[in-house]
Amino acid sequence: MAQDLNKRKAENPVVSIIIVVITVVIAVALLSYVNALTKPLRDKYQHEKLMSSLTGACPLKGLTFTSEPDTLKWNGTTWEFFKGRDSGGLVRCVAIITESKKGYGGEIKLLVGVDPEGKIQGIEVLEHYETPGLGDRIKTPEFRNQFKGRSLKDTKFKVKKDGGDIQQLTSATISSRAFCEAVKKALLFFDANKDTILR
Repeated sequence: MAQDLNKRKAENPVVSIIIVVITVVIAVALLSYVNALTKPLRDKYQHEKLMSSLTGACPLKGLTFTSEPDTLKWNGTTWEFFKGRDSGGLVRCVAIITESKKGYGGEIKLLVGVDPEGKIQGIEVLEHYETPGLGDRIKTPEFRNQFKGRSLKDTKFKVKKDGGDIQQLTSATISSRAFCEAVKKALLFFDANKDTILR
């Protein structure tokens, strides 16, 4: 009996294919439904994380930020940034979202705080896929703090191994290079659009 059933299945592969297709369609539909259901929560979490990172990138007390970033197109890219204003309405710090796709594990996304003179006030890591215990040390204060107070005028934003001024992380040179690239891109954007940004 079992042999006859197996024989019929083998003789009719169309039935097997239909079953597989139906299973895949159901699985995809369920995944899409769950994704749509959880997207608002994930978006809310990401936005809250971004807003809480602003005080790390722009640590000057008493600054207020809008809940949504300003945008500006430059060099073929739409940049996003937040203006930190003091009680008098003056822009005292600009938190710029920047990224490098050259990390060891992929994209590294940062929030770089810059004062009106173009000096770095702070850096927060928004997203990365670097190796735990190695490249993910870009998040540590010891690594990030060496950028504070630096600007394009006084710093070569390359790791020391490449002739720059930034001390790379041991066994994580690729991650360090990508971090430097992302920071430099933010500073170049600010320098090229300073007058517009500080309005």
